[in-house]
Amino acid sequence: MNIVLSSQTNAFSSPSSKIATTGSHDYVLHSSSKKHIWVIDTGATDHMTFDPGQCTSHTPSSQLVVSNANGTPSPDILSSKTIDCGTRMGKLYYLDLASDSEASLSQAYKIGGTSVEKQTSAVWLWHRRLGHASFGYLQKLFPSLFSQLDISSFTCDICELAKSHRVPFPLSSHKSLVPFSLVHSDVWGPAKITTLGGARWFVTFIDDCTRMTWVSLLQTKGEVSSKFQQFYQMVETQFYTRIQVLRFDNGGEFLNHDLNQFLPNHGIIHQRSCPYTLQQNSVAERKNRHLLEVVRASLFGANMPRSFWGEVVLSAAYLINRIPSSILNFQNLSSNTLPPSPNTSYQKPGTLDLWLCGLRPLT
Repeated sequence: MNIVLSSQTNAFSSPSSKIATTGSHDYVLHSSSKKHIWVIDTGATDHMTFDPGQCTSHTPSSQLVVSNANGTPSPDILSSKTIDCGTRMGKLYYLDLASDSEASLSQAYKIGGTSVEKQTSAVWLWHRRLGHASFGYLQKLFPSLFSQLDISSFTCDICELAKSHRVPFPLSSHKSLVPFSLVHSDVWGPAKITTLGGARWFVTFIDDCTRMTWVSLLQTKGEVSSKFQQFYQMVETQFYTRIQVLRFDNGGEFLNHDLNQFLPNHGIIHQRSCPYTLQQNSVAERKNRHLLEVVRASLFGANMPRSFWGEVVLSAAYLINRIPSSILNFQNLSSNTLPPSPNTSYQKPGTLDLWLCGLRPLT
């Protein structure tokens, strides 16, 4: 029940006051003297009085015990017992706890409840004042308030509603045992600045077993199909194996007609993540982030123009492929990691690693 003051009534100017309710019934509250002037709170659901004779019409409450906000029972309202007196300052009633009157202090503390209840009320008060800060922070700020309290006993329903977030996706423990049995792919772009060769995107192909990464620059997203077919031919020719599964997101560049015909014709299973669920393609997404971190660091460190980002991302893939990886127990990728390749005995020392990556470093 919402209660509003009548526009023609001033509760402090006359002994009698009128209020109207926004329901099916109208109630009139009447004060017989200035000693019992009503102070109407328009945001209150109900109003209480110890003297029913002040109301020309009222509804008795079925509540037998009146409690404070913290659940502490208050003195019987029918006893008309004065709890304490406060001095009015502006629109507030100020209770001076610094007074020399021991009776006033003891009475105020008595009303406040036990020390545990007072600490609990203070914790909730500061929790709301500081914008619903976590109770762990409050314990750091006010350790004395938690001297007798257990922080695990505080649970705020408002915080659970306002600060709720998506449950994190579990980390996948699956790892391919055979190179190229599963290949992750993703397209990054478009970049705001075009490379020197006119590219604005790049596509990555990551082997799930070794985390070897191949990067190709794209001028348009429509080149993804041809780049994958070239990558497939390179794997089949150089490593005597075939790609079994290709995993990518629901991007339109992977759902074109040419790629949809190429994959089933070569026995490749294509796995697609759910819409707007990048976490299911986490291997490719994290690889993109790693590549871009190396690109930014290289450009900033060398004071190079941002138009060189395409060449730098190729160099970043070359370097990352040679950095020890946690997937390989922090071992360097060597020629024994991938399937055997033809004519390796005729290559010069040190050129096999360059050939495996398929990229040349920037010099």
